[in-house]
Amino acid sequence: MLGALLEAPPIPTQADPEPTPAWLRLTEWTEIAGVNMIMAVNDLRTLQARATLEGMMETQVRNRRDDARAINERCDTIEAMLERLKNQSLEYKTLLEGESDSTPIQKQSAKPSTDVPIISQNDLMAWAEDVKPVSK
Repeated sequence: MLGALLEAPPIPTQADPEPTPAWLRLTEWTEIAGVNMIMAVNDLRTLQARATLEGMMETQVRNRRDDARAINERCDTIEAMLERLKNQSLEYKTLLEGESDSTPIQKQSAKPSTDVPIISQNDLMAWAEDVKPVSK
């Protein structure tokens, strides 16, 4: 291109009264190449958009699965805690009604151990405050 710009202008002849300079042909070729590149890039925009959308959707699915997994784990924890509370309530009810002749110490040793500590009402209320959903 630089050589074409530096060479002397073509001399008109009878066969070619208005000759086209080399730099003009190279400039036109460069413009055509640029237009072709722009068209090629525009053709790739749909593929880029599709890939971006697929990536976003995969991220959303992954996030939703993680959220669902966390909710299920929390529900399992709450269900286990409720089951322990129910068992404790039944034990206390049984003790209060006097259905059993055994002492509480004997009853505890006869019962299969679950290694679950007895939860106080204050602990339960503190946990309920932590679990309470945030109002909008």
